[in-house]
Amino acid sequence: MRNQPATPRRVVIAAILLVAVIAVGTVGYVWIEGWSWFDSLYMTVLTVSTTGESGPRPLSAAGRILTMLLIIFGFGVLAYSLLALVGYVLEGQFGIEVELQRQSSWAALRDKLAVGALDGAQMLAPMVLASTLGLGGIKEPLVAALALNLGGNSITISSALAARVKETGSLAVAVKGRPITFGIVHPFSSHHYEIRLWLAAAGLDAERDVALTVVPPAQMLSNLSAGLIDGYCAGEPWGHLAARSGLGQVVLTSREIWAGRIEKVFAVRQDWADHHPGEHRAILRALLQAARWADEPENRAELAELLSRPGHVNAPLPLLRALLASDDRPIFYRYAANFPWRSQGLWYLGQMRRWRQLEGPVDSLRLVDQVFRPDLARLAYLDLGLPVPLVDSKIEGAHAAPWILETASVPIPMNADRFFDGTIFDPAIPDVEQEHNHEHDARS
Repeated sequence: MRNQPATPRRVVIAAILLVAVIAVGTVGYVWIEGWSWFDSLYMTVLTVSTTGESGPRPLSAAGRILTMLLIIFGFGVLAYSLLALVGYVLEGQFGIEVELQRQSSWAALRDKLAVGALDGAQMLAPMVLASTLGLGGIKEPLVAALALNLGGNSITISSALAARVKETGSLAVAVKGRPITFGIVHPFSSHHYEIRLWLAAAGLDAERDVALTVVPPAQMLSNLSAGLIDGYCAGEPWGHLAARSGLGQVVLTSREIWAGRIEKVFAVRQDWADHHPGEHRAILRALLQAARWADEPENRAELAELLSRPGHVNAPLPLLRALLASDDRPIFYRYAANFPWRSQGLWYLGQMRRWRQLEGPVDSLRLVDQVFRPDLARLAYLDLGLPVPLVDSKIEGAHAAPWILETASVPIPMNADRFFDGTIFDPAIPDVEQEHNHEHDARS
């Protein structure tokens, strides 16, 4: 996302049109009537404003024609200008225009945001923490004040590997003694942690038993088809597209791994957020409204059509329609999906430690408080009169069935959020203790 000039384009266009009409009228009266520049300007302003006052002198026939044309065009320009100005005043500092730019990879997006080539971006939730810590790229403090969706990923394995799993009855046996490679979209991604959790649950060590390689999401299918990878974890529709093509089989989805997990967030640089609080808040509101729209069942057909376009996901429309109607669709708004839970930021940091991406002392609470900003999210929710959580963290994975979040401005229905392996993440328990529990569970 690139921030456009602060003055909305419609206001600039209105000003240009108004100046053009006044200039044409003034020159016209000077040329047709031979008046002075002041009298001609005065007459033009009277005419365009349609005050009903007579001009400084009687008009010739040509002058009356010019006056009628000025009234017609001037009224239209004034009406447009008034609407543009009223819209700008009503929006005040909240109005903003943006330019969307599609990026080739998550790494390219991260780097462009860090150096200021982008003002904001949809990012993988753990990437925001990694960038702030300087892990894997440029160190740049980022802020995530809004989550964009829950879930939406799937783990897919090749048809050949699926056949071996079916034959042996075990993933661990199927990959034993074979060079197996799985694709992930980025080292600091939910996809990475989901596939590691899946492998660990099967008794496999991602460092010893398989290889993990980074592949852009849209290239997963071609890499699977070419035999370069044996499976992958990516956002939909890439998993079900492999199944539809007969190249692979979806074995697990985000909903089954952890239904309540934040997948992507809207991120900006800390310094940008500090210097553009009005624009930031406006974008958060716009994204909340878009999320509500995307989650409404009656809008799924239109959403699928938008996503199917070449400039967006560029996937088959029937497949997108089916996915958005399935239980495994991303959740865009319901269940407080847009709230940047700090407990989930702490969980992601725990995964970084567990898989040895993060070593050394880090003040986890301070870091997450700096990056995940529910305080800013709350302002956007309240601006729109939407129910919003009044707490920043919650116990993750504790609910096997739908439940109600009572600690909110209005009670919010929440979905089941159990982890597939039965673990529970309590943000009040120190990182070291939870890491020990994970290691114990893996050995059990």
